[in-house]
Parts: sequence; structure tokens; C-alpha cells
Amino acid sequence: MSAATAVEPRVALGASSSRNRNRIVLAAALASGLSFLLAASVIYWHGVQDRHEVIQRGLSMSAAVSRGIERESDALGRVLKGLAASPLLASDDLAPFHRQLQATPRPEGSRFVLWNRERVLLSSAFGYGGHLPALDLFPFADQIAQPFPHDGVSLSERLYAPLTRDWIIALSLRLTGSAREGERILTLAVPEAYFGRIVRESGPPAGWTIFILDRNLQQVKWDEANLPLTPPLRARLTDALGRGARSGQFEVDGQKGDRLVAFEHSGSTGYTVLSTIPSALIDKPISSADRWLWYAGVMLVLMGTVSAGFALRSIGSANALTSAAVSTRTRYRARLSVMQEREFLQASLDALSAHIAVLDEMGTIVSLNAAWRRFARDNGYGGASFGLGMNYLDVCLHARQADPNVGQIHDGLAAVVAGRSRDYRGVYRCDGPDRPRWFQMRATRFIAGKLSRTIVAHEDITEVVAVRAEINALSERLLTVQEEERERIAVELHDSTAQHLVAVSLNLMQVGSLRLPPSGRRILHEIDRSLEEALKELRIFTYLLHPPRLEKDGLVSTVQDFAEGFAKRTDLETILRLDRAADELAVDLQRALFRIVQEGLANVHRHAEASHVVLNLRLTSDQVILSIADNGRGMRRHRGEIGTRQASLGVGIPGMRIRLGQFGGNLRIRSGRRGTIIRAAAPRCAPKAMALGA
Repeated sequence: MSAATAVEPRVALGASSSRNRNRIVLAAALASGLSFLLAASVIYWHGVQDRHEVIQRGLSMSAAVSRGIERESDALGRVLKGLAASPLLASDDLAPFHRQLQATPRPEGSRFVLWNRERVLLSSAFGYGGHLPALDLFPFADQIAQPFPHDGVSLSERLYAPLTRDWIIALSLRLTGSAREGERILTLAVPEAYFGRIVRESGPPAGWTIFILDRNLQQVKWDEANLPLTPPLRARLTDALGRGARSGQFEVDGQKGDRLVAFEHSGSTGYTVLSTIPSALIDKPISSADRWLWYAGVMLVLMGTVSAGFALRSIGSANALTSAAVSTRTRYRARLSVMQEREFLQASLDALSAHIAVLDEMGTIVSLNAAWRRFARDNGYGGASFGLGMNYLDVCLHARQADPNVGQIHDGLAAVVAGRSRDYRGVYRCDGPDRPRWFQMRATRFIAGKLSRTIVAHEDITEVVAVRAEINALSERLLTVQEEERERIAVELHDSTAQHLVAVSLNLMQVGSLRLPPSGRRILHEIDRSLEEALKELRIFTYLLHPPRLEKDGLVSTVQDFAEGFAKRTDLETILRLDRAADELAVDLQRALFRIVQEGLANVHRHAEASHVVLNLRLTSDQVILSIADNGRGMRRHRGEIGTRQASLGVGIPGMRIRLGQFGGNLRIRSGRRGTIIRAAAPRCAPKAMALGA
């Protein structure tokens, strides 16, 4: 009985041990299988994400090049519009306008052409007055029959120029024709290689090839690259564009295998940008994932076998093993999820072109993107961490000692980090190794749970500032030419025309001494009165055009003398309220304010029918404000008039707006039944560099 009793427990122990072993083996097999599935999902997920990232780089590059073409077209269009507003063109003074065309900055190898339906009027490639080629030798001559867009600037397709034996792209602006020449068009012929600069500067990703197609799907060439537009590719692209698609992707069969084609179509220019890459390069991450999956399977089998053997020898309870496996798997999945979210966030930041840093609630840099690291490395700021872990507010505070203008950036960023402001935008200058550069900084604060983070983004706006500087320089040259022309006209009218009218008056006095019938004396009296009015208007006009003496007398004295002379000649009561501190302003700003006084009083005399005018010039702590108010009839539009209210102001007020804009100021006009008020305001200290950056 005791033996039986002794054997029975041994049998029970053997059965329990066998069941435990089976459970351990089953758990090890399940753990290996789950680990394999988890590893497979992670590897494939990374492969798919890498493949998607490659595709997105191509799409982003197509979009970036397309936007670059739009920006270049818009910038060149603004040059044409600036030339179209030239007073020389409006007065048909083509010789000086030809010199202006030759002096206007433009892309290398490009040329301006002014033409109409019959012939070529001007060309910057030929001298003025010389023989010009026939109109049919210019490939863009048929554009006169085509409709122009709403903004007036038309971008042609790729054209062959027989005169220069090269391919060009023409930007044309339809002008208001004169009675002598009829409808005219101003064209800028740009070599097609100029637009290829956008692709070269964009730096296409490895494996991608970028192509530009015009609206007729002709390739814009800038190097030896040649895209074979096979019938399947042309059909797929034509079908996509025909459906109104602006962007997309598709695969086509090529001579060297399948290729993925990503396209971006611009609605404003009509051009299409293609990005192509062999399909094998796109599928490379998936192939790599298959190889790593094989390695992972082998390693998991080996590790599972070793782990199961070790568990059979060292672990006595299958329940404890199961509990530990479940706990480990849960922690692994949680950690994997966190890692995936961080990787996705970092990949999203790296895909942006702006230099981005993420700050914590103390202003410490906790994350950077690839553009930030690349900029720091290229400009000698790179270190082991590229600034990661540093306090960005302290960096700005240290830079404030070297450049006081950085103080505003530091204060705005500190307000966002502290929660006193939701966002901040600032412009600053940071010169590179070989040229000056301008950047725009944006800081935005957001809250996730109990944590607050601030995203700081720096964007390079050097090209925008350079274009604004060129526009301001061109506008200033045009205003200078206008002022010189006004002075010349004033001298001519005073020295020549006025003398002729005086001579006519003297001759009429001699005629009056003759024995004339009463009817003749009445007519002679009317002529003499009209002549006196003409002389009076001529003296007023030449006085309004007279140049100021700001450098000698200052703004206040110059305005007082001018207003007194104006009132004496026009019998218009003029009330002055002038701040003597205005003489301390910059001479350029004084000149702009005085021109506004001249133009404003001239408009009152010509249009307002007023009895008095009030001129007020005052200075605040940070601004200078000039106002001209009259009690005339205002600028009411009458039935049958064409144009806007501002059209009655002539060409002077738009020029003054440009002049004030260079100092960061503005000009406002308010008109009603009780008269008109012109108000000009500008900063007392407005450096032009800051105006450019604003």
C-alpha cells in the first residue's frame, strides 16, 4: 500500500511536468510566432514608409519647381508692368525709353521688344534708330491675336528665335496704344535655360529627374537631359490634365523599365513639371524589407529555441512564464508605438524646407529638423548636437549684445514661450559667407496636456527682399526722372512761353491805341482778359513745379514760402500749422513730404473750387503726419466719367505713395461733400533696409 502510494505521486509529478513542458514549448512557439509577425509588421511598415517618403520627395520637388516658375514669371511680369507705367512710354518719347530698356536689370541673354501689329518699334538688342528686323522674324508675333490673362502678362510656350538661333520663352504685356502707333505690346524674351536654373538650385533627390514642359508639352531644355515622351506617357499625362488634375502620379513602361512619373501643373503659367524615377528604386525599400524579414525569422527561431530550452531548465512555473511574456509584449508594443510616433513627427519636420526647432516651456531646444542641421553645418555653427539641449532664449540674448536689432526678436520669442502671446513674426538680417541674407522667423506656442511647446521656424526670404529692393530702386529712378522733367518744363514755360505771352500782351496794347470800332474794342478787351488769365495760370503752374530748397532752408521754411506764394497767386486762403521739429527729419523724407504738399495744393487749385485750405504738419513720438484739408466740392464721380476717384489726382499721388512706401509710410485720401483730406504718415526714423524687410 505504501509503495503504491509512493509511486502515485511520482506519476502525478511526471504528468504535471510534461504538461508544464508542453505549455512552455507552446508559449515559446507562440512568442516566436508573435515576435515574427510583429517584426514583419515593423519592417514592412518602415519599408512602406520609406517608399512613401521617396514618392513624396518627388511630388514635393515637382510642386517646388512649379512654384519657382510661377515666382520667376511673376517677378518678370512686374518688371514689364513697371516699364509700362513709364512716363516716357506714355508720352511716346521712345529714344529715352530705349535707353531705359537697356538699363533695366533682366536675366542674362534676354531682351526687350516693343512692337505692334505692323512692325517692331524698339528692341534692346539693337540700337535706337537703326534698322530693325521684320516682325515675322520674332516668334511671338502671333500673340497679338491671343487673349491675355486678367493681370495683363502672357507667358508663351517654348519658341524658336531665328535671329539668335536659340529657344526662348516670351513674357508679353499688352499696352494701351497711342493714336500714332495703335495697340502695342511689350515683350521680354528670356532664354529657356534661365528657367532651368530653378531645377539646378532645387537639388533634385537622388534618383529623381526633373523636367519642365510648356503648355504644348514641349520640353524646356537647359542641359543634355532628354525625356522620351512615349505615346503611353503622353496619353496618360494628357488624360490627367484633360480631367483638370493639377498634380498626381502614375507608372508607365519605359525603354529601361517601368518608371514612376509625378507631375504638378500650374494654372497660372500653364506649364507642367514632371519628376521621374525608376520603379526599381521606389520598390527598393520593400525588397530590403523582405531580406531583413528573412534574417529576422532565422534569428527569432534560434532565439526562441535557446530561450525555450533555458526556460525548461530554469523556470518551474508555466504560469509565471506566461505572465512575464504578456507583460514584456505589452511593454514592447507601448514602447514601439511611442518610437513610431516620434519617428513620424521627426520625418514630418525633416520634410519641411524651413529651419525648425521645438522649444520647451523654458526655451530649451528639444528637437531639430534636417534643414536646421544642414544650415548650421553649412554656416559653421555645427557641433555635436547642432544646438540641441541649448536654451534658445539665451542664444538670442547673447546675440542681442552684438546686434541691438535682435532685441526685438528676443522679446517677441520670450513672450510666446512665456504664454503672453500666441505667436510672433519677425524679420532679421544674417549675412552669409559671400552675400547678405534676410530671414523671417515665426514662433507659435501650443499646449498638449500639461506640456507647452513652441515651434520656431526660420525661412530664407533673401530673394523676396532683393526683388523689393530692385523694385524700389527702379521706382526711385522713375520718380527722379519725373522730377527732373517737371523742373525742365517749369523753366521752359517761365523763360519761353511766359515771355511770348507778355509780348502778345504788349502788341495788344499797341492795337488798343488804334482807332477801332466799338465791336473791335470789345473783342480786344476779351482777348486781353483771356491773356491775363493765361499768364496767371502759367505763373501758378510754373510755381507749383518749382524745385524745393530743402537742403538750404529746411522743410518748415520751404513749405511756408511755398504756401505764401501759392496763396498770393491763387487768392486761396492757406492756413499753416507746422512743427519746427520737422527740419530734423531725413532729407529724403522731407523731399517726399514737400512733393505731397505741392501735389496736394495743385489738386486743390485745379479741381476743388475751394475757398481755403488747411495744411497741418505734426510729429509724434514715432511718426510724422502731414494732412491737407480743403472745403471744396470733393472728388465726386459724375455721370459719364471713366476711371476711379484716384484717377483725378494725376500721376503725382501714386508716385508719392511709392516714395512713402520706401520709408514704411502710407498715404490716405478721404473725400466727401465738405471737401477732401489727404493724410500722409511715415515713421520718423525709417531705415530703408527695414522697410525692405517688412
